Amino acid sequence: MDTGTPIIVKRGFFSTLAYGVSGVLITGIICGTGVGLYGMRMLDRKSGDLTALAKEIVAAVPDIIAALPPVLADALNDRRDPGYRSDLEIEIALRQDHDGSSQRPVLIIKNNGDQVVSLLGLRVVLVDEDGLPVEERNTFAATPLPCEDDWRGPILPGETRKFSTQMYSHETGLTAEFEVTEIRLWNGPSDGELVSLADKD
Repeated sequence: MDTGTPIIVKRGFFSTLAYGVSGVLITGIICGTGVGLYGMRMLDRKSGDLTALAKEIVAAVPDIIAALPPVLADALNDRRDPGYRSDLEIEIALRQDHDGSSQRPVLIIKNNGDQVVSLLGLRVVLVDEDGLPVEERNTFAATPLPCEDDWRGPILPGETRKFSTQMYSHETGLTAEFEVTEIRLWNGPSDGELVSLADKD
């Protein structure tokens, strides 16, 4: 009985490696597709549960804030008050650096009212001679707590805050402008009771 001559195919190291990597990639693609489809299906089924969970988290925020240390709880006890803009005197100008190679915006904010400004957001824009914006930056003139970088702390009544932004320009003929984007005022010591989220907005 003639069984024939067996044929033995020998693969080199690189060809074997290529086959192995290809198999792993194909398996990963198939598994990833399956997991993605399953996740989309579960998300569609649980969308109602996610909405309910979001509502529970929002409702729990006052309790979470109340459990914070007093310094943090008091700092977060504020409200939005755009009308207080009339009590803020804000000036902006471009000033040359010491070496004269560049210039940056300098802001001066005076709190003429009787409230503590816990958050003051500004959008600073450098414009050319045609009034077109060349560069812009968002910055905070006041924050609930003082820290490093742009966390300058609140502005007390009657106080003046001076600072320069981290915005440099080597161009000439530019002017600096600003826009107030957010004003929040401190409500005073919380005494364990914070205003509701609706009042804060």
